[in-house]
Amino acid sequence: MKTFYISDTHFDHAKIITLCKRPFRDVDEMNAEMVKRWNSVVKPDDTVRFLGDFAWKRTAYWLEQLDGSIEWLLGNHDEKCEPSESPYREVKDGPFKLVLCHYPIVSWNGFHKGAFHFYGHVHGTPLDYMPLDWRARAFDVGVECLDYTPRTAEEIIMKGNT
Repeated sequence: MKTFYISDTHFDHAKIITLCKRPFRDVDEMNAEMVKRWNSVVKPDDTVRFLGDFAWKRTAYWLEQLDGSIEWLLGNHDEKCEPSESPYREVKDGPFKLVLCHYPIVSWNGFHKGAFHFYGHVHGTPLDYMPLDWRARAFDVGVECLDYTPRTAEEIIMKGNT
């Protein structure tokens, strides 16, 4: 069993392709490719910690297409459609202490003790105004930053924020 992280799939949201310059012809291609990439790494007994903004509509349909179980964090588009719990969560994943939030936050519990922060919402927008020590331990896990594929904490942290 593995644990993966990802955010901001926005299934069925056609305008997100243009807004975020996603490399898909249309919403059908985007949806199909994201399901394919998700299921290429996530197995039925795995967990995906999803950091918000799952689907524009047809949430139940998309959940049926995806392997693994999902632990939800609330995003700004989730209030009406996902079984979201909270916008903030602290977890331990192997050797990593993680602070998860749909939104990037400037300081988090454990910031000065080696904890990492995973966030979404900004769709790969560089946060260059944040201090370097922040950028070294805060990671955008939106689909645009993870090649539209859920990743483990180790993969995200070892790859770094490029």
